[in-house]
Amino acid sequence: MNAHLPVSLDRSPLLESIFEIRFETSIPSAGDLLPGILFLKLKESYPNIEALPISNVPRSIREQDPALVFQPSHRLIGNNMIVQIGDRVLSISAQNYPGWEAFKSAIIQLLDVAFETGFIDKLSRYSFRYVNLLPKIEGSPEMSLLNLDIAVSGSPPLERGLQLRFEQDDNDYTTIIQIALQSSLQQPDMNSVFGVLVDVDTLMSNPSPDFLSSISRHLDPCHAALKTAFFSIISDLALQNMHPVYQ
Repeated sequence: MNAHLPVSLDRSPLLESIFEIRFETSIPSAGDLLPGILFLKLKESYPNIEALPISNVPRSIREQDPALVFQPSHRLIGNNMIVQIGDRVLSISAQNYPGWEAFKSAIIQLLDVAFETGFIDKLSRYSFRYVNLLPKIEGSPEMSLLNLDIAVSGSPPLERGLQLRFEQDDNDYTTIIQIALQSSLQQPDMNSVFGVLVDVDTLMSNPSPDFLSSISRHLDPCHAALKTAFFSIISDLALQNMHPVYQ
């Protein structure tokens, strides 16, 4: 793996990019009010709003169930991005990745509007999650796409059904990496892509209070930690197959 990271990939394996914050609210009904306020202020970028099934579950039940606390109840739909809003969660995602600077700009726009409401009292965490599919290279085992050395009883494991989950720490960030071999993706043109699913989720727990006043200063290092984790887990073979672009 090259120590110097590429600035972009001509053949990007990225399927979805997600930024999320989890927070405490200043008023109990923030989850009901935020979707409408965000829609009114951001409707030029997200012209459609949609209620999700969990919105029909009473808040008293949602607050008592840990599995529902951070589930979104509404979403705003734009041309290339989706915003999801819940009682204690706010996220923005893109399937056609617009590049880091454009994605960061959309995140800042969303957070500026959300923080202006005064409903978000304190962040409990923020995170970036990038989901990738490394295309299989004909004639090469899928494990050759990964910078991993795994043995079971002294022998390489079967690739069929192989899944891994592990965590890495990088200063104040924790990155959760999930890998699934022999995965597939059905493309819009009905052709399927087969390869290795690499799900990288980098998070900061209990961020400093100044996040609200200096968003950009916190986004860049978290994104850099995720990028470093991703490129550290893929092999040189996989990297060259993506046609990296360097400055």
